[in-house]
Amino acid sequence: MVNEVEHVLAAQNKLGEGPVWSSEEQALYWVDIESNCFCRLYPTTGKYEVFDVGVPVGVLAFEKRIRFLASAHRAALDCRSRGR
Repeated sequence: MVNEVEHVLAAQNKLGEGPVWSSEEQALYWVDIESNCFCRLYPTTGKYEVFDVGVPVGVLAFEKRIRFLASAHRAALDCRSRGR
């Protein structure tokens, strides 16, 4: 079995961490801790979005469907995805 790596996005994150795949959306989420945001990429279309939350986000965790929780500096954020 041979795995190949393909470069798909030059995100320019300061500290990109914690990739999480959403099978519901077919999208990849991750946090950029030092930029106070989380990001979403739809690999099939190349659509890339950045969501600024104003505080460092350390982790994302999906709850039900496309609702997820984000742990931020001294707070927990309850977020709902708006889809594509």
